[in-house]
Amino acid sequence: MVLDGDVGRDLKKRGKPYLKFAKEERRKLASFPIDLRILGRYGIESYFPQEVFERLTGADPSTYFPIPDVERKKYLSISFSYANLLVK
Repeated sequence: MVLDGDVGRDLKKRGKPYLKFAKEERRKLASFPIDLRILGRYGIESYFPQEVFERLTGADPSTYFPIPDVERKKYLSISFSYANLLVK
């Protein structure tokens, strides 16, 4: 799994340490055979053209966008469920 650097790292600090959010997501995945990689900078789209991403993953990234009017970190986190949007 890949997490954007601007969401998972403090890009203003030397060494770009993980943010609290990224540490929490790593902890959630620790008991599963899932490797979480946190990019050194910004989004995955900055590293690969969209066509390459789609071919490698077989996924259409447009299904994740537009992001609903909720906190971005929550929407893209492992623990978020679309059902959370329906419950106010």
